[in-house]
Amino acid sequence: MNNSPDTSAGEAPVAALSFNTGQNPDRGPGADITESISRMRKDIIKLVGDIAWTGNSKNAAQDLQHAVEDFPILPDNATQSETELQEALGNLFKALVRVRARLEEAARKYGIKDKGIRHMIEHLAAHADRQGGIQLMESCRKDVRRATEQLRTTLRNGNPKDATSTAPVQTQQQQPADQEKNSNREAILSSAKTVFNAVETASGMIPIVGQYLAGAAKVGSTIIGMIEGMDGNQDLAKRLEAQVASLSGYLDHFQKPPREDQKEESSRRIQNLLEQLQDVDKDIKSINDQSAIKRAFRSAEDAEKLKQYLDTIRTTREELQLLVSLNTSSLVSEFRDAEKQREHRELLNVLGDGQYGAHGNSIEDASCLPGTRVQILERIDEWVRGEGGPEPGSTERKESGTMSNRVLWIRGMAGMGKSTIATTVAYRWALRGTYALFHFRRGKNAKDGLLSCALARQLGERGSPEVRNAILQAVRDHPSIIGERPEEQFATLLVNSMKNLPSTQQTSPILLIVDALDECSKISTAVKFVQLIAEYDSDLPLNIKFILTTRPEAPLLNELEPQKWRMETLDLTLKSEAYSDVELYLRSRLAKVKGGIRDLKVTEQWPPEESIRQLVEQSEGVFQWAHTAIEYIQHGKPVFRLDNLITGSGNRGLDALYGEILSQAFRNKDQSPNPNDLHLLHRSLSILVAAPHPISLDVLAYMVAPTEKMDSRHRKGPSADYLRSEIFLDVMSLVFVPESSSGEIQLMHTSIRDYLSDGRQKARPYFVDLSGLHCELARDCIRLMERDLRKNICNLTDLSFPNSHPDVQDAVTQHVPAGLIYCCRAWALHLTEGGRRNCPEDPIAMKTNDLMTFSTRKILQWVEVMSLTARLHEALQLAKKTQMWLKKLSDQSTDVATLWNDTPRWMAEFWEPIAFGALHIYASTIHFCPLTTRLWHHYHAGNVKPMYGRQPLYWNRSIWTVQERGGISSVAFSRDGKRIASGSSDGTVRLWDAETGQQSGEPLEGHTDPVASVAFSTDGKRIASGSWDGTVRLWDAETGQQSGEPLEGHTSGVTSVAFSPDGKRIASGSSDGTVRLWDAETGQQSGEPLEGHTDYVTSVAFSTDGKRIASGSWDRTVRLWDAETGQQSGEPLEGHTSPITSVVFSPDGKRIASGSSDGT
Repeated sequence: MNNSPDTSAGEAPVAALSFNTGQNPDRGPGADITESISRMRKDIIKLVGDIAWTGNSKNAAQDLQHAVEDFPILPDNATQSETELQEALGNLFKALVRVRARLEEAARKYGIKDKGIRHMIEHLAAHADRQGGIQLMESCRKDVRRATEQLRTTLRNGNPKDATSTAPVQTQQQQPADQEKNSNREAILSSAKTVFNAVETASGMIPIVGQYLAGAAKVGSTIIGMIEGMDGNQDLAKRLEAQVASLSGYLDHFQKPPREDQKEESSRRIQNLLEQLQDVDKDIKSINDQSAIKRAFRSAEDAEKLKQYLDTIRTTREELQLLVSLNTSSLVSEFRDAEKQREHRELLNVLGDGQYGAHGNSIEDASCLPGTRVQILERIDEWVRGEGGPEPGSTERKESGTMSNRVLWIRGMAGMGKSTIATTVAYRWALRGTYALFHFRRGKNAKDGLLSCALARQLGERGSPEVRNAILQAVRDHPSIIGERPEEQFATLLVNSMKNLPSTQQTSPILLIVDALDECSKISTAVKFVQLIAEYDSDLPLNIKFILTTRPEAPLLNELEPQKWRMETLDLTLKSEAYSDVELYLRSRLAKVKGGIRDLKVTEQWPPEESIRQLVEQSEGVFQWAHTAIEYIQHGKPVFRLDNLITGSGNRGLDALYGEILSQAFRNKDQSPNPNDLHLLHRSLSILVAAPHPISLDVLAYMVAPTEKMDSRHRKGPSADYLRSEIFLDVMSLVFVPESSSGEIQLMHTSIRDYLSDGRQKARPYFVDLSGLHCELARDCIRLMERDLRKNICNLTDLSFPNSHPDVQDAVTQHVPAGLIYCCRAWALHLTEGGRRNCPEDPIAMKTNDLMTFSTRKILQWVEVMSLTARLHEALQLAKKTQMWLKKLSDQSTDVATLWNDTPRWMAEFWEPIAFGALHIYASTIHFCPLTTRLWHHYHAGNVKPMYGRQPLYWNRSIWTVQERGGISSVAFSRDGKRIASGSSDGTVRLWDAETGQQSGEPLEGHTDPVASVAFSTDGKRIASGSWDGTVRLWDAETGQQSGEPLEGHTSGVTSVAFSPDGKRIASGSSDGTVRLWDAETGQQSGEPLEGHTDYVTSVAFSTDGKRIASGSWDRTVRLWDAETGQQSGEPLEGHTSPITSVVFSPDGKRIASGSSDGT
C-alpha cells in the first residue's frame, strides 16, 4: 500500500485505495492487497462464527464461509497487466469490506455468542425472527462469489468486466467547478446549521415535543460535520446535504409551540422519526472519528452506508413534511366527535364497498422481499418525488414535464411482479403521503365501473384532512354519485374535489395506483379511464400521481403508448437482476419451509444448492413461477415435492409449472376412493374460471350440489369443509382457499385462469372449455333458481317496511342462501356468454325447456331477490341482456321472447314500488300490467286484484312519465342515451335516468326566468341552457355545478342553444333577432352578433362538420351562416307562411329540415 495517506481533495474515493505491486518484485503481483484480502477473510470467517445466529441459519453461515474461503491461487508468472489484476483484486477487497461491515452490524443486532446469557436473552427478545440473518448472509455470499468469479475470469483471459469498476480520478480542469460547488455547499450547510443550533437551543421552551426536536437537531448537526469533513463520496454527500437542508426547514416549523390538541400526535410522530435518525447518528459519529487514511481506506464501505443514510433521512424529511401539512387540531377534534365520525362513515358508504378492489389475491397483496426489486423501487421513489430521469430498465417519453410526471406506467408479461411492485410502492409511501390502491381481477369484476368511487373511498378513509374533507364534501354535494357514469364519478370525486388543493411538487404525494388495468371487465372502461387522466391533467394538483400496471395488450397499448408518460418495462429488466431477486426470494421462503420439516437428517442437508439453482433457472426470472413453486412445495411433503418439481418439469416457465401441479392433482383425485372427487375438482376450477362475481366456499358448495328438486334438509352435496380439506388439497398453490366458508376463494393469478382455458390444453383433463361451460352454468343456475326461488322468500308481513329496514335485511341473511344470490346475478351473463354455436346443447332447446320453465314461473321471484339485495339496476340490465340475446336467436313472437320484452318494461314502469319493497311486486304492480301482455297472462293468478282503476290492454307508448311543478319547455338526450336533460318554466334544469325516469341529483338552479332550451355537448360532460332571463349558462353534467359566469350579451330572452360537434363553441338564438357564438371554454363571445333576421330567432343548429349554422325565425325564413366568419351564406330560405319553430341539418350536412306553425 502507498506509504503516504494523503490524497487530493478532488480525487474519487477509490483513488486513495491504490496498491503498489512494484515495490518488491520477488513477492509477485498484488502481494500487498492479497495480504489485506487474507486478513479481511479471516475477520469475516470469525464474525460469522461468533454471531448468535438462530439454528436454522447454520447452512447459510456455512455457505458464506465457503464462499469467503474460495480464493484462487495467483500464479507467479501471471500474464495479466498489473492494472487488470489490481482492479479485480480491488473489487474483491471492496466486496469483502462491505460484507464485514454488514456482519458487524448484524453482530450489534443479533449479539455475540460469548457475551453471556443476559446479553443473548436481550437480543433474542428484540429479534425473535432471524430470517433477516439468512437473507443477509445469502446477499453477502452472492457479493463475494461475484467478485471471486471476476478474479478467476481475469486470471483466465485478462478481460475483467464489473459494474463496480473504479471511478476515474478527477482532472485539474474540473477543480474550479468543484470550488464553486464547495462554495455553494458551505452556504447551504451554514444555513442548515443555524437552524439546527436554534432548534436545539430553544427546544427547552417547546412543550411536549421539545426534547425530540433537540435530539433531531443534534443528529442534523452531526451529519453536517460528516459532510464538511468528507474527501470522497462527493455525489452522495451532495445529495445527503440537500436532504439535511430540507430536514432543517421542517424542524424549523416546530419551533412554534404546538396547540394542546397537537401535542399528542406531534410527539408520537416525531419520536418515531427521531429513533430512525439516532441510528444514523451513531454510525456517522463513528465515521467522523476515523482518521483520514482509515476513512479513505473504507470509502467503498462508507459509500454503501451513505446510501442507507440518504434513504433514512429522506424518508424522515418526507414524513415530517406530511406532519407539518396536517391540521392536527382538526384531526383530534374530529376523532373525539362521534357524531361527525358517524356522518363521515355514512358519506363514505355512499361510495360503495370500501374493500372492493382494495385488496388483490394473496400474491398481489404481498410486498417485495427486502433486497429485491431495489433498482426499480428506487426509480419509482424518485419519480414520486419528481426527481431524476430515466434509468436502465425504464423508458421515459417526455415532451412536457407535467405530463411525464403525472403517470407512471408499469408494463410486463404475466407473472413478472407488477402487482407486488404496486403494493410495495403503496406500503413504502403509506406514512409519507396518501395512497389509494385498486386491483382489477379478471372474472371478479362486477363493480369495475366503480373504480373512481373505490379510489375516492380509500382517499376519504386514509387521506390527510384536506383530502378527506374534499372527498366528503363531494359526496355531500352528489349523494347519488355511485349511480352516475364512470366519467361523472371521475370528474366529481377525483378532479373537481381536488383541484383546489395545494399544487406543488413539494406537497406530500397523493398516489392513485390501479393494478392490472388490462383485466377490467370492459376494456372500454379501462381505455376511458386512461383518457380521463390525460383530459383532466391540467386540472389536477401536481402532487396527484397515477401508477398504472398492465400487460402489453391492445387496445390499452394503443391508448397508453402515444401518451408522454414515464414507463417501466419489466420485460426489459436485466436478466441477472431478475434471476438474483428470484433466488433471494426462493432462499428466504425455503428457509421458512425448512423450519417446519421434522426429519432432522433431512433438515441439515435440505434444500440442496443444486436444487435451488435449478429452481432459479426454471423460473426464468418470473416471480409468479417462484411463488407458485413455493406454495406447491409447502402444501405437502416439501422434500418429495421439491424433488418432484425438479425432476418432473422438462420445460421451463409458468405453463410447465402449472401443468405439473395440475396433472399431479388430477392423478391423485383419479385414484381417490371417492369417485366423484375428480369431477368436483374439475367443476370447482371451472366455476372459478368462469364466474363473473366473487365465489365463496358456500357458493361453490351450492353450485356443485345436485340441482334436482328436493327438501333442503336432504340435499346431498359436498360441504364447504370437504371442498377445502379434500378437493382443493393438491392445488393450494394455485387457489387461495380462505378459512371462512363465506370468504372469497380465488385463483392465485390471472395467468392460471388463462392457462386452464387455453385451447392448447384441450387434451388435458383440467382443460376448461369456456363457451360450453357458460351454457352448462346457465342451465345449472336456472335449475337452482327454479328449485329454490319462491314467492315472499323471507316470509315478510309488513308492506310498509322498505328493503333497507334492518329486520328485512336480517330475514334476507336467514332465508336467501349466498349461492342463490349468485345464481340470480349470474345466470343471464352465463346464458349470453355461451353463444349458440359453441353450446353442447341447442340454446333454443334449452330455452324451450329450462329457460321456458323459469321464465313462465320465476321471473317475479327472481326480481324479488334482486330487489331485496339492492340489485334492481343490475336486474334491469340482465333483463335487457336476455331480451337482446333472445332477439338474435329466435322469432320474437314466441312466448319466452315476448315475456322478456315485457319484463324490462314492467320494471321501468313500476320502478319506485319495486325498489322500495319487494312485496310490492305482488301487491302493487302485477295487477296493473296490461291484460294482453304475457307477463299478466303467466303471473296474475293468486295476486291481489285492483279495487279501483281501469286495467290497460297494452303498454303505454310512453315508457315512463314524470311531472314537474312547472311546464317543461325543452328536453335533450345525452349522446349515449342514458340521460335526459329538461328545461322548465320554473327556471331549473333537471337530469333524468333515461331507463327508469328517476331524477339524477338536485335541480340545476341559477336562471331567474323560464328555461327555453337545453343541449348536451357531444361528450356528454356539459349542458348548455338558454333562458328568458337573457343568459346562456353552462353546467357540469357530472357534478351539476355551474361552469363559470353566465354568458351575457343578448338583449332579450334566449330561445335556442346548440353545441358545435367538437364542443368548443355554443350558438344561441334570441328573441332579439340575433344569433351569437360563444367560446365554450372561456365563456367569451366570438365575434359580432349574426344579424339579418327581422323577428325572433326560434331555433339554431350546427352542421355535422361544424362549419355552418342554420337559424329559423318568426320572420318565416331560414338563414345559413359561416360559423368561422359569421357571414350569411346566400339568400334567406323562404317558403313558409308562418313563423318557423325548428331547424335541423341532415347527418351528411347536405340538407336542412325546417318546421313551422303553418303545419309544414
